[in-house]
Amino acid sequence: MRTRAALLLGSILACGCAPVAQDPLRQLEAGQTQQQNVFEVVLAESLTRAKAGDVEAMRIVGQIYAIGAGVPVNHAEALRWYGQAAERGDAEAAYRMGVMIDYGVGAPANPSEAQRWLLAAAEKGHASAQRQLASMLAQGRGAAKDEAGASRWYLAAAQQGDPEAQSAIAARLDGGVGVEANPAEALRWYRAAAEQGSALDQYQVGFHHDMGLGAREDDYEALVWYRRAAEQGNADAQYALGTLHAETKSSLRDPVEACRWLEIASRASYPNARRALLSVERNL
Repeated sequence: MRTRAALLLGSILACGCAPVAQDPLRQLEAGQTQQQNVFEVVLAESLTRAKAGDVEAMRIVGQIYAIGAGVPVNHAEALRWYGQAAERGDAEAAYRMGVMIDYGVGAPANPSEAQRWLLAAAEKGHASAQRQLASMLAQGRGAAKDEAGASRWYLAAAQQGDPEAQSAIAARLDGGVGVEANPAEALRWYRAAAEQGSALDQYQVGFHHDMGLGAREDDYEALVWYRRAAEQGNADAQYALGTLHAETKSSLRDPVEACRWLEIASRASYPNARRALLSVERNL
C-alpha cells in the first residue's frame, strides 16, 4: 500500500493544485503556495521515515531532490537516497540510479556502473530497466556488445507490454539480430506495439501484410494498417498507401485516394512521391 507521502507527491506531480481564486495571478500564487506546502510536508515525512530505514521513503526523498519538488534540484543528493533504496532491493530506485549514472547526472558518467544497477532492477522485473539494459548491451556501452543479451532483455520488457521494447524485439526478429530470424514472430510484436499507437509499427504491420512477410499477402490488412500510420503523419505509410491504392488490382484500387496520399507524401519531400503522383495523374 502506498504511503500518504507517496500519494500526496504523486497527486501533485500529476495534477498540480486546484485553483482557489478567480484572479489568474492570485490563482497562480495560491497554487504555488499550496504546492510548496504539500512538498514540504512530503519531504519532512519522508525524511523521517527514510532515516528510520523505510525503503519507499528513501526513493521518494531521492525523487524530490531529483526534480526539485519544493527544494532546489540536487542530483547528487538524489543519487545518494536512490542508492540507499537500491541497495535494499528497490527496483525503481535501482533503475533511476542506472539511468542517472549512465548519463552522468549527479555523478560522472559510468556506463559499467549504470549497467550494474540496471541489471539489478531488470532481474526484479522492471520493464524500463530491462529495455534500457538491452539498449546498452546492443550498443556495447558499459561492456562488450552482446546482441543475444540485448534481444533477451528486449523480449522480457516486451512481454510486460513495453511498446518500445516490442518494436525493438520485432525489428531484431525481422533481421535475425541476436536471435533467430522469425518474420511471423516479428509481425506479432510489431502488431503489439502498433495496437498501442506506434505509427512506425503500424507501418511495419502494413508492410508485412503488403509483402507477405510472416503472414499471407493481404492488401486489405496492409491498407488498414498503412492508413492508421499515415493518419498519424508517417511518411513511409503515406507513400505506401498511395502506391497501394494506385497499383493494386483488387477493389481497393482508387486513383483519387492514391493521388491524395501521394500528394501528402510529396509535400513531406518523400523520395519518389512526386514522380509516383505525376504517373497516377497522367493515367486518371
